[in-house]
Amino acid sequence: MASPDGNLQVEIKLDRVKSAAYSVFLNGDLAVKQSRLGIALSDETYSFLKDLDFAEAAEKEVQDEYIAVSGKRKRCIYQANERTIAFRNASGNLMEVIFQVSNHGVAFRYQLNNQNAAPVDSEISEFNLPEESFAWIQQFKGMWNDYEMVYTKRLLDTMNLPAYYIPGLFQTPAKQWIFISDASVNGDYAACQLSHNGSGNLAIRFPDQTYDWEEGGHHPWFKIVYDESVEIQAPAKLLTPWRVMILSDNLGDIVESNLIEHLNSPSKIADLSWIEPGVAVFPWWGNSTANDEPDILKDYIDLAAEMNWRYLEFDIGLIDNAGGYSAEYWRNTDYIAEVVDYAASKGIKVYGWDERKYLNTREKRDDIFSKYREWGISGIKMDFVNSDKQEAMKWYEEATSHAAEYKLLVSFHGSITPRGLRRTFPNIMTYEGVRGAEHYKWVHDDPTPEHNCTLPFTRNIGGPMDYTPTSFSTPRRASTYAHELALPFLFESGWICMADKPEEFRKCPAKDLLQNLHAAWDDIRFIDGYPGEYCCLARRKGDDWFIAAINSDTSRQIEIHFNFLTDENYKAKLYTDDGRDSLKIKNLTISKNSFEKFDLAKNGGFVIHLIPGV
Repeated sequence: MASPDGNLQVEIKLDRVKSAAYSVFLNGDLAVKQSRLGIALSDETYSFLKDLDFAEAAEKEVQDEYIAVSGKRKRCIYQANERTIAFRNASGNLMEVIFQVSNHGVAFRYQLNNQNAAPVDSEISEFNLPEESFAWIQQFKGMWNDYEMVYTKRLLDTMNLPAYYIPGLFQTPAKQWIFISDASVNGDYAACQLSHNGSGNLAIRFPDQTYDWEEGGHHPWFKIVYDESVEIQAPAKLLTPWRVMILSDNLGDIVESNLIEHLNSPSKIADLSWIEPGVAVFPWWGNSTANDEPDILKDYIDLAAEMNWRYLEFDIGLIDNAGGYSAEYWRNTDYIAEVVDYAASKGIKVYGWDERKYLNTREKRDDIFSKYREWGISGIKMDFVNSDKQEAMKWYEEATSHAAEYKLLVSFHGSITPRGLRRTFPNIMTYEGVRGAEHYKWVHDDPTPEHNCTLPFTRNIGGPMDYTPTSFSTPRRASTYAHELALPFLFESGWICMADKPEEFRKCPAKDLLQNLHAAWDDIRFIDGYPGEYCCLARRKGDDWFIAAINSDTSRQIEIHFNFLTDENYKAKLYTDDGRDSLKIKNLTISKNSFEKFDLAKNGGFVIHLIPGV
């Protein structure tokens, strides 16, 4: 089968032991070598690992179009060719392998005809790549399991640890780019990991890690994770998540892709009018006990109003707990309504914060969600999930749906990387699952410019990313001022949570630019870049374009051909490094015929704001 444009081809067959297998060709060249397919339940009559026979096949075209509330693009269009191939095992039961092939993507999933629920014994989905390929992927972190490692560049054949997090980006020796993830992960399955079996053979791995109580028992959130079963319990007529590859010779096709969200179910929320993305202020980053101080919170609210931003993050669960883990002291606090009302008087909305342990049942959520709505709070950040097991996936879905009943927006911290659930529940504003600016508050693991330069090619492809950018004031950053300024324009998130203190934004030379920052975009264009080295993207909101670039440890020039612009002439303003950790600002006139070169300092960056109609 082939993609609509014919550039991707997938060959599906039975191998010598009669296991199902597939290969992928990109522009006629082999990209994914023959890789096994298969799944087995604990009921041996539903084992589909070998000794299969072809039963039947059916084809159809997939045409999908929808409007996204937040994301890379507002108008989303998906076209693919679908083929469902049924294989029969020795017991006479059927495994359907459903393939969808789009112009830059290959996805497959399994549908079984099991009549009863049963544990999943194994899945052998493989991605067989050349062992000389480069890989950008996070290694498994251990008990914390928060997806906050780095996407270190390495040779695929040196991936010798038991587990790696999804997603991963790979570049073959033939310069083919392959991004691997899963999509449409819900409570019927787990969010899976990857293992490397040697010689470039990557395979889906269940999150079966267990932990000693002594290892994490002192962390209040750990009890839930400790109690979770490693078993995946398949419902009757199991339909698994999609296994996804985005493939292209052009890295921009991967960066611009919405495939992970396309493969999720349409919105289950009929009325989307109450869902509003926006830029937020983040008092905790600058002061761990700011949530205990109404006057400090009000100063952040004043800043948000001054900057044309929309939200205050009010970490209610941290009140009177020294900025540590969640507690319930807030129940005896009398200033919450005062702060929320003050925000409303300034046109600013508020979202709160709490931990999964206080939100892990419907009764607990009803209690907190109802109080939030009584105060007029618009959303909640739910933290310390720290799991990719099936029980956690079920909780993600239930908590998000439940929040929508209260018209609450949500964010997840201590989270997995997103698998596209935002399409089904557009009240999801963002996920953490990234090493972001909060790491400047810890004693190690600062986010480096190199790390920042990997994220648009890895973590941010699959969905929103709550990095909490703009750490102007930290003395620990290796990035320049302009690099930090570019991050909220480069990174996509439905809540862009701005890290620094009010005085830093009030004195910022680019204050006018930040007053035009957006958290939902109409379009995207990849300009140039290479993972870990540099990245330049253009984003459109209305008629305005914003071009953001960041760089790692080698100075360079970026060449930009402005032929993606829609109008003839634009008034542009360039914000770039001045060599003294501040900004040089220059006015430009740009047309869609312009071709310009821009300098990128070592660890630096720039932003260009283009307004039509010179």
